[in-house]
Amino acid sequence: MKYHFLRMLNYEWEVSRKLFEDDYICMGYSHLNKVENNYDYVSYYNSFGDKKSKVLQKDVRDTYGKWGHNYKVERFLNLEVGDIVIVPDYKCFYITEVIERPISFSKIRNKYTDKEDIDIGIVCKIRKIKNKSGEIRVDRERFAKGELKGKLRSFSGYYELEKENTEEIIKNFKEDKIIKIEEELKNRTKKIVLDTVVESLNPNNIERFIKKLMEKTGAVCEIPPKNDKSNTENNIGDVDIVCVYEKIKHIIYIQVKYHRGYTGDWGIKQLEDYKDSSLDGDYSTSYWLITTGEISQEAKNLALENKNKVIRLIDGLELAEMIIELGVDDLEINE
Repeated sequence: MKYHFLRMLNYEWEVSRKLFEDDYICMGYSHLNKVENNYDYVSYYNSFGDKKSKVLQKDVRDTYGKWGHNYKVERFLNLEVGDIVIVPDYKCFYITEVIERPISFSKIRNKYTDKEDIDIGIVCKIRKIKNKSGEIRVDRERFAKGELKGKLRSFSGYYELEKENTEEIIKNFKEDKIIKIEEELKNRTKKIVLDTVVESLNPNNIERFIKKLMEKTGAVCEIPPKNDKSNTENNIGDVDIVCVYEKIKHIIYIQVKYHRGYTGDWGIKQLEDYKDSSLDGDYSTSYWLITTGEISQEAKNLALENKNKVIRLIDGLELAEMIIELGVDDLEINE
């Protein structure tokens, strides 16, 4: 048995979500089905036996022009019945168990879409694990710990997980075991931190504070000029902070909101309309909306509907948790 972490496909969110509701997890790489004249790639891959790993490596390189992606595809293709896959969602995650070997999406495609260009290549049948109350939604704050806690904030979409930590999380969820005092202490501390941030900062300096915070993650950060409209499609695109992680070739574009109540969908629209920079050809990208307030349902819906960009929503309490975990040193800013 192996343990995996797999995100749903943001760029094919509608179909990816439908598949998950019907107990399927999925992966992109649909262009692999063009190998051997649109032959069912999963069957094609499995037909090579001991040589299939080298065949996949060549096919990924020839199809996508890149090395390395084959490892992720290979892990998915080699999922076995009984393997555990953690699937994250907004402020929660799901624990699923593989019940059938992966198949090509083409085998069930007609039930979910009539689009020809959808980028879903492989699916795998799973069951969602329930706790003793019959719930399948696992609260991140209550149950995520250790390695998984870091993966839930990661950029990439697929990892293998440690057995010991994952099994402990599964056991705690199934039995609804949690140390209540730890949860209460965390919640109270986050509220104190958030209240302090809101009272100490204002709309004019919150961006510089977030820039300092993100620099503690190892990023080189800058605040773009406010009057620069060169990166907007319809004159509303805007980001407040650009964070570059040179070692992993990743860029995070951040829109920051200082709000005491709910944050609407305007920040999402600004991120949607923002054009990628000239660096993006060599870098992976993600987009964050960070607010000191709460995320409105309209903002959540719009972020999920976006087909082109991965948009992460961070509300005030999650921001406070980031501050606690990264530490409060070196966060001073000038008035």
